[in-house]
Amino acid sequence: MGNWIPSYRRRDRHSKIGPIRLSFMGLIDNGYHEPPITGEHAIAVEGLPPIHKDPFDRILIAQSIVEGVTLLTVDDLFAQYPGCPSSLTEVARAVG
Repeated sequence: MGNWIPSYRRRDRHSKIGPIRLSFMGLIDNGYHEPPITGEHAIAVEGLPPIHKDPFDRILIAQSIVEGVTLLTVDDLFAQYPGCPSSLTEVARAVG
């Protein structure tokens, strides 16, 4: 969905995210396409139930619903949104 999330969260000293530039270049080199946040995504946020309070997560949820792409996350709140194709939660639980 976007590399601005790891970059934003990198400010948190407890973050375990690796070098952002290296990760991003690896994705680009392998054909990754970073979709923009559009007006349609912003409008979709208005229609979301108030389950998740984080505005960055809410735009990702709206973007995944509008675009019909799976959002990989371990955040259980994402799975509570109707129509949000998400969740790495089950995979994360299985892996431990």
